[in-house]
Amino acid sequence: MNGFCRGAISTAFRRFGVALCAVFSAAIGATGYALDYDGWSFLAGPTTEATGFFRVEKRDGVWRAVDPKGRGFRPMGCDHVSYRGLTCETLGYSPYHEYCKKAYRSDVEWMDETTRRLKDWGFNLLGNGEYNEKMRGRGFAYMRSASVSGRMCRAPDADPDLYIVKGRCPGSYLPNMFSPRYEELCEERAKKNCAVSKDDPWLFGYFIDNELAWWCRGSLEEGLFDEVIKKPTTHSARIALEAFVAGRPITKALKVEFLHVAARKYFEGACAAIRRHDPNHLILGCRFAGLGGAHEVVWKAAGEFCDVVSFNCYPYADLARGIVLDKKDGRPLAEVIKAMEAKVGKPVYITEWSFLGLDTDKPCKYGAGQRLATQKERAEAVELFLKMLIESGCCIGWNYFMWVDMPTLGTWKDKGEDGNYGLVREDGRPYEEVTTAFRRLQRSHRGAR
Repeated sequence: MNGFCRGAISTAFRRFGVALCAVFSAAIGATGYALDYDGWSFLAGPTTEATGFFRVEKRDGVWRAVDPKGRGFRPMGCDHVSYRGLTCETLGYSPYHEYCKKAYRSDVEWMDETTRRLKDWGFNLLGNGEYNEKMRGRGFAYMRSASVSGRMCRAPDADPDLYIVKGRCPGSYLPNMFSPRYEELCEERAKKNCAVSKDDPWLFGYFIDNELAWWCRGSLEEGLFDEVIKKPTTHSARIALEAFVAGRPITKALKVEFLHVAARKYFEGACAAIRRHDPNHLILGCRFAGLGGAHEVVWKAAGEFCDVVSFNCYPYADLARGIVLDKKDGRPLAEVIKAMEAKVGKPVYITEWSFLGLDTDKPCKYGAGQRLATQKERAEAVELFLKMLIESGCCIGWNYFMWVDMPTLGTWKDKGEDGNYGLVREDGRPYEEVTTAFRRLQRSHRGAR
């Protein structure tokens, strides 16, 4: 049978399955499917007050999320669930989007199949992604970003006084929280990105930003201070630093103290603006770039003002020993997370994590994550990581990175991510070993505490 015939038959069967799923959904009642949370499984334990929105609570010394009906809830999310995929700058288009336009009659048909797949694999939440609100009412909680730093750091014509470090990609920029316009811009972003969702019971909460460069091209302790001291004397951050120093000797301890002041100002301004426009939903922190993505005083500032402290995490799975470490030759990740949770005094949430296989057409040259030889090993790492999270009680939930693989030629021409991160390939086929691991762990343990 030639490739065209196989593709045509495969597409025909897939469309039949999607149509059958749609008929079944209609039969059980479209309204109930769209508005009820009862399709989820919930954590063991008594129910508490039903507030109509997600929240967090500490019960018997363990943090947990609580759903709008007052039931313990374990968020298990997937990032970048999108019909469009990611654009390859070299090609000028998204290979996955091109596939979807041919394979589905519309993005609604794609959403029907994707909803079925994600639920079958145990997911109940959509992390970062442009299709989150389009998929609203399909049985998934979802997250949004206030994106406070977007206009301040990433716009080509951004005012130099609005940023301390300017960059294009995550981990390369930091806004100027000392700018006279900082609170005004936080207010603007919160009004645009948060006010519209304040009454939505499906919204889990907001991220403030993603992977800010708290180290500012230097060390975690001294990078911010050293970057600001190089600014022109008219820069508002430099003015604030000069006032802070006030003739005191410059030591490492003083630099850390200034970092703490800056972090508190950042979180206080952003959180206050979000809560003015939406007092109902959780503030989920700023997605630190790993457990080593900021100094301890920045984490503590996040815990002071946010409801949840979030971070992206690409650990090392030692398959031979059956343990997950924070890095190769590092410490057990569960211990590290637990220690951080105790320091910040708030629940933690892992907003990105992934493992990559080297047995696909993806170069896996750029981007975070442990590279494993095969999809079988990749699935073993996924299973080991999920078991650790479920059993440790260290965090309330997680978002897997991500729905579909990166383009083979990378997202950007210069060091664009090109890895095998996906649950599915760019031709829509699932990685069966990996999705089976998710199904087995997430579906069988989602009701456990």
